[in-house]
Amino acid sequence: MAKNVQDVVKGMLSTAGSATRPPQETTVDPVSPPPSSPPASPPVATSVNDPEPAPATNTPAPRPRAAKTAESPRAPRTLRLRPKTASLLREAWVEAKHEDVFLTAQDFASNLLEDALVSRRRRRASRSA
Repeated sequence: MAKNVQDVVKGMLSTAGSATRPPQETTVDPVSPPPSSPPASPPVATSVNDPEPAPATNTPAPRPRAAKTAESPRAPRTLRLRPKTASLLREAWVEAKHEDVFLTAQDFASNLLEDALVSRRRRRASRSA
């Protein structure tokens, strides 16, 4: 069954697909510098009894930490797959993308791995029982 290209493009430009997926978590990139902001002017003493203002420093403000979740905060987000496995994963993603044009490779791989991990836990639990 051939897809109508105009309908696919309209679907890609619409926001309808965002309602079908859970919201994405935002994370802090530990490599990128924090957004720059104009330097604050040093505080000015308003009376004779006020202490002298602290000298301005050029140290960056501390970066906000990502919210703690059930995952390990040190778990790498990038994994290297064997070339054959990567090829099979990409083929499966392209096939799934025909049904959901908004499906990202990250969402597809994450969903696939989460399902596989649940299945693995069930198998291990049934062996130990």
